Amino acid sequence: MSRINVTTLAAVEETGRGPGVERGVLESMGVTDEQQLAGTKREFRKTIRDARKTIPTPLEDFNSHVIMKHLAGQLEKAARQQKLNLPQMPVYGSLPVGQLNAMAIRVPGSGKHLIAFQDGVFGFANLLTKAVATSFRLKRIFADGEQAEFSWKLRDFKRSWAKDDEPLRRLGQFLHAYLVFGDANQADQYFAQAPFHLPAFVLREGFELFLFGHELGHIAAGHLGNAPEAQHMMGAMEVEAYTSNWEMEFEADRIGMDLAIQAMLNNRLDFANSYSGIDMAFSAMEILDLAKSTLVHGEPIPAPATESHPRHAVRRAFLRELLRRRLGKKAAKQPIKLGETLEEVLHQMWRRIEPRFKTLHAEGDRPSPIWSRW
Repeated sequence: MSRINVTTLAAVEETGRGPGVERGVLESMGVTDEQQLAGTKREFRKTIRDARKTIPTPLEDFNSHVIMKHLAGQLEKAARQQKLNLPQMPVYGSLPVGQLNAMAIRVPGSGKHLIAFQDGVFGFANLLTKAVATSFRLKRIFADGEQAEFSWKLRDFKRSWAKDDEPLRRLGQFLHAYLVFGDANQADQYFAQAPFHLPAFVLREGFELFLFGHELGHIAAGHLGNAPEAQHMMGAMEVEAYTSNWEMEFEADRIGMDLAIQAMLNNRLDFANSYSGIDMAFSAMEILDLAKSTLVHGEPIPAPATESHPRHAVRRAFLRELLRRRLGKKAAKQPIKLGETLEEVLHQMWRRIEPRFKTLHAEGDRPSPIWSRW
């Protein structure tokens, strides 16, 4: 089963008409100050008005659309700053594309493009980055109560899990929910309290900006106009999905990284932290593939390289080497070290929950149809 909980714009508008509903929702998010409540309600109503103009179909998930719109605005600005030859921002939405990323598509007979994100990818990214962030060991909190210093040493992650294994249990729950039910949010709600919400935010923004930026990279580089195409049906509409190759994927990764980092720097985040979520995206793809193959085969089998896409590890290594060439080994050392740590952290987390997925396979759980490729 897929798309279990789709919150459409119509549903959001209908819910918002109930007396006290907005206040209740905001208070559940920790917004209680009257002035803050009023300001947040105004922003929420504006978000609904804006979504009416841009949401691609009445069936699109409202929350996903708001996230995509937020990312698109940041990436458009970054593209202008980098003087990237990006055509008009494509229509974007979510579909079951079969893998933890997105797909750039050209509408036949036109110069228009679509970007289809995998169903539920933003809910998964949100929960995954919380599980990683809450695994950090807190070293100290600064006077404002928000900013904090965390340890990036692998042994401290292990100590955190030994003391409290909630991040591991949560990862097992929402990874199972995403793979089997098509919706990571079918798992219990997971909140990252201050100050852990800040590293979760930084990782999530980098992850999501890179996924979007990578597809914009294909469009900006002209890949969809130059590559062989295969015809697909999207509902009643025929579209053309390009056939990629390794060179195109590396180029789109480069452009996507540049756009994502520029957008993060615009938000006054430092370079190393901006890069960390980008690097982590490949590790997230790896552990999802391992979990999915365990549900199918009973054993974790790494996804192989194909003619169109290198393995995730090869793409990750390409970006790290690109940083070394651009910045020099000394300047590139910190961002790459953060990426390497997160890579090992996610794989350590997977090893601890792998037995659960072998049991689920034995009990008959199999991946949702949203993981079937076109």
